[in-house]
Amino acid sequence: MMMSVMKTLVLLMTNILLLAIGAPIADGEPPISVNTECAAKVTSGSETGEVHLLDQNVSKNEFQDDEEWCNDCDYKEVEEKLDCDVIKNRPIPDEEMWKLMRRAYIDVVGTEESTPHATFDAPFHVEQTDEKGRGVFATEPIKKGSPISDVQEAVFDDRDSFYKFLKSIPQIHACDVLYWAWTEYQNIPNSFQKRLVLGLNLDKSAMINNSRSKKLANMGCDPEAAKKFEGGCDKYEFALKDIEAGEEILSLYGGFDAGSEAWDSFFDSKEVHLLDQSVSKNEFQDDEEWCNECDYKQLEQKLHCGAIRNRPIPDQEVWRLIRRAYADVVGNEESTPHATFYAPFRVEHTDKNKKGRGVFATEPIKKGAAIWDVQEAVFEDRESLYKFLNLIPQIHACDVIDLAWTEYENVPNSIEKRAVLLVTLDESSMVNWLSKKLTNIGCDPEAAKKFEGGCDKYEFALKDIEAGEEIISLYDAGEDDAWDSFFGTKEALE
Repeated sequence: MMMSVMKTLVLLMTNILLLAIGAPIADGEPPISVNTECAAKVTSGSETGEVHLLDQNVSKNEFQDDEEWCNDCDYKEVEEKLDCDVIKNRPIPDEEMWKLMRRAYIDVVGTEESTPHATFDAPFHVEQTDEKGRGVFATEPIKKGSPISDVQEAVFDDRDSFYKFLKSIPQIHACDVLYWAWTEYQNIPNSFQKRLVLGLNLDKSAMINNSRSKKLANMGCDPEAAKKFEGGCDKYEFALKDIEAGEEILSLYGGFDAGSEAWDSFFDSKEVHLLDQSVSKNEFQDDEEWCNECDYKQLEQKLHCGAIRNRPIPDQEVWRLIRRAYADVVGNEESTPHATFYAPFRVEHTDKNKKGRGVFATEPIKKGAAIWDVQEAVFEDRESLYKFLNLIPQIHACDVIDLAWTEYENVPNSIEKRAVLLVTLDESSMVNWLSKKLTNIGCDPEAAKKFEGGCDKYEFALKDIEAGEEIISLYDAGEDDAWDSFFGTKEALE
């Protein structure tokens, strides 16, 4: 009897509490929703000024119903609006919370198929750490080259959609999202243009901390392992070394981010942003009389090449579009030059010797090994070059004239020679040049005997090249007289 009375009292008190906080008391669980409001307790006037939540994971966002919330906020203002700086001891989202955040993302972008959710191939768990707050730790040994997870990003095209998403999730996780996010430029299909977007992970991979140095990173792109997976490093993250059980999984942040200027640009206005110089339309594209009588110096000034800094590395889509523009000018798709690459390498930005960009071996390359065949775009006159430059983005037009060289070739059925301009329209154009002593690719007469066309068609390793070493060529700028002839009035040299 006493137990029955106690159960009745407990049930009565529970219902009173549920009614007080507005929760349903009907049989069964209420439907799961991001809008579910749970009891929260705020302790004010404490010495620390911290906000204490009874259930931080599911507390309602106080700005959720404010349609004009932060309409014109920049990043700092939205951070202040969310009180991110006063929230301490952030919780680890559980699977239910990740699911709710992904559902909120679907509600904003409007398609179920867009839901980003990584597939994890390595065993790990998320836990609180004393130094960094939260981190991801291996629960079993992970071998070098093993896939950790595939890459799945939530993408926001503009600030409005991102702010709408922040308002629809719990405030503490809105702050998390704000700190997890990065900006990047993405290709617009069949276009030179790229759009500026904000990306983030909405799964446990967001908990992976920054290694802050390449040496300490144990997760990232492993070019050799990537060959076994469709999509390679664009789609997967791999173990860069053997990872012990209990060891924290760390990634080097920054390689995927477009930088502080892009970040500021995304939060500066509500427009859809296009990458400015590297993929924007050439401002002279519709001017038929553009630079008709320009020499080289005038051409360089017209393109504002001297003012362009931090030139981007063209991706495969940009190279393809540049070669298509070349085919449009010369009138023959079959003439499109594109080198075949035999050696493993990558192109990356480099501060060394202020060269900007360079080509680096990703695996050891033996002396005498073929690096690539040589495929050159050839312009027979200044008009065809200018027409081509007019079809491609200005920053890449500047690359073309900086990377080009001239030489004299025989005029068919004549004793005369004419000046032509040549340039490579693929990654091989990113190779830097230094002195003959430092050159590690070029003509190897002995190795050339094994290849039809020899040194006229192929570049070879002149010495053993280590993984990570920059590939350097002895650059021949061609004949100065040919350069002046090509850009001047003289068409042929007798």
